[in-house]
This record gives sequence, structure tokens and C-alpha cells, in this order.
Amino acid sequence: MSLLGILAVVAGFVGMAAIVMAGSAVAALAMGRSPATAAGEPPPGRGYLVFDFALGMLAALAGGMTTAWLAPFAPIGHALALSGLVLAMALVCLLTYGDNGPPRWYQALLSLVSSGVVVAGAWLIAP
Repeated sequence: MSLLGILAVVAGFVGMAAIVMAGSAVAALAMGRSPATAAGEPPPGRGYLVFDFALGMLAALAGGMTTAWLAPFAPIGHALALSGLVLAMALVCLLTYGDNGPPRWYQALLSLVSSGVVVAGAWLIAP
């Protein structure tokens, strides 16, 4: 993978993170929660999880499209690299979140589905 390819994957990931962080903060505040889950705070409710899942899919789609658009060659291959990065980061979150935050089954589901949506986003715009 070339330097431009690496930058394409990083740009897709940064775009995903920006969408998720901004959207999650707005949703948390709108639902009366703190943007960062604090210890002792009740787990997120169903409405928040549904919104968060939809937001994650939108971010994954945008990240895959961004990566494919910026990739100097093999846009699907670069999106697969981003998908692997998403899964690796999800594993880190699963292992470090503890009981603060969404249920583990939700985190696992979001990670698996969003990694596929990353590739679907790239497929939508790949030549």
C-alpha cells in the first residue's frame, strides 16, 4: 500500500470518527445524557442505541466512500483495510469499555455490521 493509500484509509477513519463523535454528542445532550459516559450513569436507552446504530452506519458509509474516492488504486482493497481497522478498534473498545456504555452485544453488532457497510460504501462509488 502506498503512502496515498494509507492516507486514504486514515482519512476515511477520521471522517467516520468525526461523524460519530459529533452526532453522539448532540444525541446524548438531546436525550439528557453527558456526551462522555460517566461511571454510575445508567446504560443508554433503546432510543439512543437506535440513533447511535443509524449514525454508525452513516459514518461507515461515508468512511468507505471517502477511502475509495481517495485511494490511488484498488478502492475496494483500501476499504477492506479500513474495515479491518474498524474491527480492530472495536475489539479494543469491547475490551476496555467495561460496564460503562452500551451493552457488549450491541458493540459487537455495530462493529460487525459497520465493517461491512464500509465496504458497501466503497462499492457504491468504485469504478
